[in-house]
Amino acid sequence: MKSVGGKEYVYVKHGRIWHYVGPLDKVNVSSLLVEPTTALPLNVAYEEVGDGERVSGKSKPAIKVAAVVLALILIAIGAALAALTVLSALLLPYFMVGGIGMEASLSTEIPVNGTGIVYAILSSEGQVSISVAAQGSRFKALVAPASSVPKPPNASRLMESRTLTVYSVGAESLSNLLPSFSGDHTSYSAALEPEQALFVWPHEVSASQASLKVTVTKRLEGATQFRGDGTPVIAATIALVLAPRLLVAAALIAGGYLLYRWSRSD
Repeated sequence: MKSVGGKEYVYVKHGRIWHYVGPLDKVNVSSLLVEPTTALPLNVAYEEVGDGERVSGKSKPAIKVAAVVLALILIAIGAALAALTVLSALLLPYFMVGGIGMEASLSTEIPVNGTGIVYAILSSEGQVSISVAAQGSRFKALVAPASSVPKPPNASRLMESRTLTVYSVGAESLSNLLPSFSGDHTSYSAALEPEQALFVWPHEVSASQASLKVTVTKRLEGATQFRGDGTPVIAATIALVLAPRLLVAAALIAGGYLLYRWSRSD
């Protein structure tokens, strides 16, 4: 018998296992001595602990303890994967809107021959970025229509390629443009649209071997960049990329939850 809250309860022991029979006032104790206990309505099982045969709750099987641990691990992994997926969904549009592309650049160095020469820089590749860095000189710059470049013999071609063409022009041939030149640069960058040219006029030379380093940079064709309202395209791309991860995360969480429910069942 076991006393709980001032009331006594009857238990029957089978080996090391105790089985609850019922309250003392509702159990015919004498019948327990003459009838097989297998005929009794045995309920919850208890296990003997210690020499004093004190009864305590039955310990949970090891497989269910392992199931609880595994369930919690699955839920934690699923939740972490879901959180990373949501974070990716928030950050991915910023990378997509900026576009994924490649750039090609070409550089050349031009000797500076005094202050009476203006250098005209053009590109036949459409929209490009032109950078000029001076060594041993300072210059003024002007972006003007490519048609402003004089024709030979008033202009000499210093170099020509598909990406970059450089002419040297006598300053007197550009007398109508000279007042429009501005700045006092040692370096300068400009984005040229089609049919535009960058004019560079070294107005101060401080070294006997002064030069101009010219670099032209162009974004390669086929670079991905969304223009206008690309929201539907971005949303669809994000869904295709992240949906498998969300499904895996949901499966892990659901599996962990079901395994936990099973481990708690009797």
